[in-house]
Amino acid sequence: MSLLAVFALLGFFPLTVLLASYASNSKYPFIGGLRALYQLISYEIPLILAVLPIVILASTLSLTGIVEAQYAYWFILLVPIGAFVFFVTALAELERIPFDLPEAESEIVAGWLTEYSGMAYGLIQLANYIKMYALSALFTTLFLGGWIGPEFLPSIEVFNVQVLSSSEVNSMFWFTIKTFGVALFMIIIRGINPRVKIDVLLRAGWSKLIALAFINVFIAVALLYLGVVGVGP
Repeated sequence: MSLLAVFALLGFFPLTVLLASYASNSKYPFIGGLRALYQLISYEIPLILAVLPIVILASTLSLTGIVEAQYAYWFILLVPIGAFVFFVTALAELERIPFDLPEAESEIVAGWLTEYSGMAYGLIQLANYIKMYALSALFTTLFLGGWIGPEFLPSIEVFNVQVLSSSEVNSMFWFTIKTFGVALFMIIIRGINPRVKIDVLLRAGWSKLIALAFINVFIAVALLYLGVVGVGP
């Protein structure tokens, strides 16, 4: 699967949130939808720029190729700034504290979710948690070596027929552990950080995170030029 396909799917979320808020025909959901639109758009650019150095270092857009390029060392060790920017923008994409302004209960009830209840509300929450798992898996793939890890688990056999090889079992184990670790960290942050103001959030997205992302790109280019990774000069 290509990174282009991943970001094409992520690009649908701002539009769906705005349409869902507009369909509620209420002021609080519409305000929340506009906030979500501003937030998601302002953090999409740093998110893409944070991934660009990974593409430069791996010389491919394939997720499998990116993981295979990390057999020597994980990319989080080479471009930690990119990992930080990606993680912060992922929190903003998920609208989780401290970036939960579109759903700020103390200001606009429940934001763009105000008029939704029952099964519709449940499906929206389910989609949000699926998105959190997907972004955690993407972080694992891009920065934590994906399924790479020590092999210590045996193969799985049923009636003396091998179902999964030892390599496949270990790959699934490490990918799952890393992904759930990232997701758990996202959940923990929710309980230890206060909500930021909308102007602070947008200013951070358009200035500070973009600046950090560009610095990260320059670091990746320097590493490639020096021959630390990739094909070198």
